Amino acid sequence: MTTLAVLAPTHYLSGDGALEELGRVALALGGGRAGAGVLLVHGGVGLDLVRPGVEAALERAGLRRAAYAVDGPCRPELAAAAARAALGASLLVGVGGGRVLDVTKAAAEAAGLDCVLVPTSPATCAAATAVVVEYTPAGAYVRSRLTARPPAYALVDPAVLAAAPDRHLAAGLVDALAKVVEVRFGLARTGGGGAGAVAALALCDALETLVFDDGPGAVAAGRDTAQRREAAEAAVLWPGLVGALASEGAKLAAAHAVHNALTLVPGTRSALHGEILAFGILVQLALEGRDDAEIERHARLFARLGCPMTLAELGAGAYLTDPVVSAGVLARALELPSMRLSFPGIGVRELAEAFAAAQAVGTALAGSAGAGVSRRSG
Repeated sequence: MTTLAVLAPTHYLSGDGALEELGRVALALGGGRAGAGVLLVHGGVGLDLVRPGVEAALERAGLRRAAYAVDGPCRPELAAAAARAALGASLLVGVGGGRVLDVTKAAAEAAGLDCVLVPTSPATCAAATAVVVEYTPAGAYVRSRLTARPPAYALVDPAVLAAAPDRHLAAGLVDALAKVVEVRFGLARTGGGGAGAVAALALCDALETLVFDDGPGAVAAGRDTAQRREAAEAAVLWPGLVGALASEGAKLAAAHAVHNALTLVPGTRSALHGEILAFGILVQLALEGRDDAEIERHARLFARLGCPMTLAELGAGAYLTDPVVSAGVLARALELPSMRLSFPGIGVRELAEAFAAAQAVGTALAGSAGAGVSRRSG
């Protein structure tokens, strides 16, 4: 039997001026009470990008607002603090990137309130899921979980997403491609059928075509272009749709397990989620036994997007030089449910060989990384 995950958010509003709807949406969710309170959950960058529109929309609706600044990765104690800050509020509004949106979802759940998500970066699909990813205070992955109910709204302005740095769009496109690779493998492994699986695979095909054919051009294009806006919104929306349609059992595989294990290495704090996932995709393809041409096809794409191509460039060079670090990373990857379910027969040796294969192809292409794309461009 195929079980679909909660398709979040309940409402998805997209387009130029989408943030103008925030006041109307907030009033509807808060029972239409003028003077009700809204807690703005934000990070250090995202809110400033849209502050005039957000504040004007809430002022027009007559809504009081307070703010809670997220410091560091999403974790239970941070969500609990945000929930306490929401006492007296009728709604939480998360404005920012993935970690801010995850804290917002978790805090809303803890406070028993609805939340509205306003993504300002295309680097993850957090705005299109009911998933919360939790980390340690130091940034090491702990777990992923579904919230008890989905976010009430996502308000998405593609122009805001397109204005993010090139590096964020590239990371988001790789994150989207990881969903393609993992869902295809997961559905083939489970023999998943039904309308949901068929729809997920069809969307995987379209998403892969977009990332390979249009992704590098969208990253290199000017920020105020239709090509970039379309790619940026697809990076946020489509992976969430694919994951929900595919079911929980098929949405993750080795690529995310590798990413999650590599977060144990402190140096990876400077890498984006999608950048680490690029290495995870190469590892998964190696574990699947894909031929060299297919692995190199993906690696060449990552190079064109400007992704870090080696473990050292990701900040995980200690994996190559410290046996304790490498043993810890491999053990962590092997114990994660997505790896155990996807590749139940592999052990440390097989996974280490897949890491070595990914490192080798990345090293060979490292000299061509970033052609026409600035990895650090802002």
